[in-house]
Amino acid sequence: MHPTDLTRAIDLFRAEVALRPDGRAALQTKLRRIMVACDMAGRPRPRDLCAVERRWIDEAVEDMFDNLPV
Repeated sequence: MHPTDLTRAIDLFRAEVALRPDGRAALQTKLRRIMVACDMAGRPRPRDLCAVERRWIDEAVEDMFDNLPV
């Protein structure tokens, strides 16, 4: 991915997350693609996107345990 395209993709993703903060399921694949593109370009992963990724992972783990009987 060209650096300009990657920057544009990151900016668009940030805007999408701002509009759909609960859109984890729909946006998770996009986030993965952006992170892989950053890695392949030798570019550091944006910290705010890393925070989004960590938050979504935590939410997914919590969701797994929500339905377990105690």
